[in-house]
Amino acid sequence: MSIAWAMGFEGAARNVAVLQSSMPTAAGAALVAVEFNVRPAFVSGAVLVTTLGNAVTLTILLLLLAD
Repeated sequence: MSIAWAMGFEGAARNVAVLQSSMPTAAGAALVAVEFNVRPAFVSGAVLVTTLGNAVTLTILLLLLAD
């Protein structure tokens, strides 16, 4: 969040920037990894871990960003 403030983001723009940067790894990455056989198990695991972890971190961020 401090980077968003340092860059001059305020209000809704700051909140959107922080929330977008905290989103989990895209499932599209797993699809590409499977298609090209580039460590699909690792990439799928990364998607799973970031999605599960996001439930906690996103909740905390929403509480911190509440105006």
